[in-house]
Amino acid sequence: MGIPNTSHLILLFLFYASKIDAFLQPPCSCLRRSQKLAMSAETETKEVMKPAVKTDSKDFPMLEIDPSDTGLKVNPGAWKWPASWPYIGDYFDRESKESDADFYQRVSPSVYKNKIFENEAEESLQAHFKRFIPEGSNILEIGASAHSYIPKGLAQSRHVGIGLSKTEMDENSDLTEPPIEQDLNVNSYLDFEESAFDVVLITNSVEFFTRPKILFSEINRVLKPGGICMVTFTGKDAYKSFQDKQVKMWRDMNNAQHMWVIGSFFQFSGSSDWVELKGYDISPPSPQGFMSKFGGEKPGVYVTQARKGQEKITDPKVLIRKWVSQSPGLDSNEVEMCYLRLMADYNAAADQKGKDAVVEAAKKVPEIYCVLSGLAKGVLFPPFKALLSTRLATNGWNGSEAQILGLKEGLGMVPVDDTFWGPLGKLTMQIESEDKVLLLSEFVPLFGTEEGEGLVSAIIPSLESALKVVGEKLPSASPREVQLLSVDLILSDFVSAPSEKRGDFVQWLETVSSEDLQLWLHERCNYKEVKSHEST
Repeated sequence: MGIPNTSHLILLFLFYASKIDAFLQPPCSCLRRSQKLAMSAETETKEVMKPAVKTDSKDFPMLEIDPSDTGLKVNPGAWKWPASWPYIGDYFDRESKESDADFYQRVSPSVYKNKIFENEAEESLQAHFKRFIPEGSNILEIGASAHSYIPKGLAQSRHVGIGLSKTEMDENSDLTEPPIEQDLNVNSYLDFEESAFDVVLITNSVEFFTRPKILFSEINRVLKPGGICMVTFTGKDAYKSFQDKQVKMWRDMNNAQHMWVIGSFFQFSGSSDWVELKGYDISPPSPQGFMSKFGGEKPGVYVTQARKGQEKITDPKVLIRKWVSQSPGLDSNEVEMCYLRLMADYNAAADQKGKDAVVEAAKKVPEIYCVLSGLAKGVLFPPFKALLSTRLATNGWNGSEAQILGLKEGLGMVPVDDTFWGPLGKLTMQIESEDKVLLLSEFVPLFGTEEGEGLVSAIIPSLESALKVVGEKLPSASPREVQLLSVDLILSDFVSAPSEKRGDFVQWLETVSSEDLQLWLHERCNYKEVKSHEST
C-alpha cells in the first residue's frame, strides 16, 4: 500500500478509530505533506472508511452509550490518538493575512448583533450548559462577544469575557466584570491565577485559534480541580463573513472530524490531567433563526468537553514534560531532548528556589518554539533548537517583542541592521554552530530592557578589542579559537560584570598573561570533557 502521506495520517487520526479495525497503531506524523491537489476530506473519508460503519447521522457513527447522557457521541474510552502532535505544515494557515484585530474591526460590526444559535439551537445549548454548569460558578468565556448562552436564571458568581472587541462585549449582559480585549493568537496566555474558574466556555471561536496547545494548557491551569471546559462549535459555513480567518484544516473537515480535532487540543495540550473527555451532538431536529438564512446544509450544535483532574500535579518531571510537550511541531524525540536538558538544569540547581525556577522556565519553551517554527527547513537542526529554546527559557526569556525580534534577527529570519547582529556575525564567523547557539541564548535576553539595551550597544566595540588583545597574546591560535575565547571573555567578564566595572574590561584583559589565556582556551575548547570528568 505504500507509506501514507500526512494528509492521510490526519484523516486516519480523525475518524472513529474505535470502529475501524485497521486503526491499531497510527503511522509516523512527520512525513511531508503531499504536494498534489488533495481530495476533499469528505471524499477521503469515504475511501478510508469503506468497511461501512452504521451511523445515526451523516457525520457520526452510532454508539451504544448511556441514553441519559443526552447527545453523547464520543465517550471517554473511544478516543484514539497518534503518538505526538499530528498537525504539521499548513494546517493552521488562514486565507486572510490581515491582523485579527483589523479583520475583526472591519467585518464584525455588520454581523455581531446576530446570534449564531437561536430558538431551538439556543435552547439545546442552554440545556446542555445547565447540565454541566453548577450554580454560583466562576466562568471564563473565551471568544466572548455580545451574546452568551448561559441559561436564564442560572446564578453566576463571576463571568469574565475575553475577546477581540470590548465594544461588543460591553453589550453582553451576562458578563459580570469589565471585558478583556486580547488577541489570543498573539498572546495565548491567560492573565489569571491558577484554579481561578469553575467553568471555561469557548463558543464558535476555536476554529480561529492558531496556537491551541498553549491556550488549552492555560485553560487547564486556570481551571479549578474538577472544573470543566466546554468547546461549542457549529457548521463551518455558519458565518461566511469570517471564513477567511478559519484555520485551513477546519475548512477541509466535517463536523465529526472537528470534534476529534478539538479533542486532540485537550489531549496534546501538555496537561496530562484532563479527564472525562467527551463529544456531543446536541443539534435540534431543524435549526432555525439566524442559521436558516444560509443555504446548503444547515449547521448543528456540537460540544467537545473535558474536566480538569481533581489532583494537582506536583511532580517536577511530569510538569516539565507537560510544558515542553506543548511546543508546536515537536516530535517525541525533540520533546525528550528539551526534557533532558531541563531536567539536567533542575538536578544541578543549588536549592529548591532554583529548581522551581527551572519548572517555571519550562513553560516558556513552547513560546520560543513558536518563533523557531518560522525557520526555513534545515537552518537549525532539532538538537540545536532544543539547546537554544531551553537555554533561552532558563536565561531570562520574557517573550517581549524586542526579544522576539532579536531572536529572529539573530537567526536570520528577518533582515538585520548594522548595529549589532550584522557586526556580531562578521566577528564570530569561525565559531561552530553549537557555540553560536549558546551565544544567541546569552545575547537575546538582553533585548527589551533599559539596562540590557545599553549593554548591547557596548558589546561590539568590547568584542573587537578582545579579539585584538587575544590575537596578539596568542599568535599561534586559530581564528576560530581567538573568536571562541574572546566571546567567552565577553560573556563571563563583561556582560556578567557589575555595570561600574565594565569600563575596565579591556584594560583588565591586557594585564592577563598569555599562559592564563592559553589555559582558558584549552578549558573552553574541551569543556565537555572537563565537565564529564568533574561529574565522575
